[in-house]
Amino acid sequence: MARRAASEGGVNVSAKIREYRKTHRRAKPKTIADALAEQGVTVSAAYVSTILSTDRRKKKGKGAAGDKTEAPRRGRPSTASKFDDLVNELKAVKQLVDKMGGVEKAQAALSALAKLS
Repeated sequence: MARRAASEGGVNVSAKIREYRKTHRRAKPKTIADALAEQGVTVSAAYVSTILSTDRRKKKGKGAAGDKTEAPRRGRPSTASKFDDLVNELKAVKQLVDKMGGVEKAQAALSALAKLS
């Protein structure tokens, strides 16, 4: 989103909105826009709403000092975790094959196991 230019006189409109909001916590965007218009700052209620919403999102994103944890994501697990699981399973199979003395002996053990079940 493009930044809004300062109104006449070089006034920072966003700062004025935040300043008004500090003293009038329950004021709605339309009320803030009207009050600033009386002070000579032309601003729409939609712009006031955008500034306040952005401030809320920035405030919400900050956690405790040093707390950089993110909320768990929803949806399908990434393919990287599936790949990691597969690699771990293959490593375990390789260790088993090495313990048994080679692929041929491991295959013979698997076919014997299959006959038992």
